[in-house]
Amino acid sequence: MLVKESKVFDLIEKMRTHYTKNIYNRYLRKALITMQIPQSTWDLLDSIAERADFFKVQGYQLDELYDRIIAAAQFIFHARKDVIPNLRFLLSGGGESYFSRSSGDSSTDKVLGEMAVKNFPVNLKIYSDLVNELYLTVAELDRNMNKNKTPVYEKIPELKQIGQYLVTEE
Repeated sequence: MLVKESKVFDLIEKMRTHYTKNIYNRYLRKALITMQIPQSTWDLLDSIAERADFFKVQGYQLDELYDRIIAAAQFIFHARKDVIPNLRFLLSGGGESYFSRSSGDSSTDKVLGEMAVKNFPVNLKIYSDLVNELYLTVAELDRNMNKNKTPVYEKIPELKQIGQYLVTEE
């Protein structure tokens, strides 16, 4: 069964926009790529960010959506655990950091970099909320599509950990 619900595509578009502009941007990318997550997780995140239009035409299988939700949730978990506590350190190493750029670089660029760092925890929380909303929406569609059968989400054990991945540890 293909999912072609506009609400799902609207949420994915919001996720894509927020991810590319506020999370995986040129200021933070260097820190994020240090995370120890499998390449398959990065590929699924890229498919949300880069291939949304393809899936808008084709539609998603439920298991494809759940795979992307799990990947995004794992990304959030590792970003909170591994990146947020060490963000400035991760970005300060080497000569290519915006913290260590020459004085000839734009002060606007430096300000934008500082803003990206300061707002990263909040932006990650927003992304987490979007992932959770997508999960709840897809799970509801799943239940409606499989009224007399077991929903797909009950067959995917990793989905039982979604709450642990998305909950903020503050």
